[in-house]
Amino acid sequence: MPYVGKWLASQDSSLTALALLAFTHVIEYVGREANKKFVTAVLPAMVERAVPGGDALLTQAAVGGLGAIAEHGGKLLSRNAAADVGRKLLAILQRPEARFSSNFQTSETAAVALGKLIVHRGASVDAAVAVPEFLSWLPLRHSDEAPSRAAILCLTQLLEADVAATFGANGAAMPKVLGALSSAYESDGIEQALSARMCGLVKQWCATDQQLLESCSASLTQASRDKIVRMASA
Repeated sequence: MPYVGKWLASQDSSLTALALLAFTHVIEYVGREANKKFVTAVLPAMVERAVPGGDALLTQAAVGGLGAIAEHGGKLLSRNAAADVGRKLLAILQRPEARFSSNFQTSETAAVALGKLIVHRGASVDAAVAVPEFLSWLPLRHSDEAPSRAAILCLTQLLEADVAATFGANGAAMPKVLGALSSAYESDGIEQALSARMCGLVKQWCATDQQLLESCSASLTQASRDKIVRMASA
């Protein structure tokens, strides 16, 4: 890591991005106690490079790292720092160019990072803004299995923690949530344990108000509606 750390100050953006990615993987796997050294070393560089409209490679690496810190850094990411990260992620996701094809990878990485921030540092973000923004990017359509799985895991955790807050006023987001869950169900990369948690949520909603579940599923494709039925009866 001393060698990789030197790349953070490199004028070569590809080297800097590699350094950010290396630190991200270390933070994900070494454990919270060991992260005291790594998070402190790399957090300022990640925050600095997580800017809307910046170098795409650097921004994507930075926001991915911030998501890892939100999940694994604990209080190493202070409340004020977490709030700043939340504002940066929202700025990236809400800019007009966020959904341009050239920005899909960066935006979806930022969406996953926002989901992790909401789940693990929720007191530091404005949930009324952050949760709908996160949901608006689901299901991820341009990412590999790992980030897609991470996004669905975040959604599942949010629903398990506070389903009413996730659905929003009058349950307006329920169709969006059902669409995301049905898209993930039976897909590659979604392990059995996560599938079981997803099914448990749908079963609960079916038992509570089957009519509402069917009504909110009506806007989905037939294939998605069929998946919801299978989830409810799994």
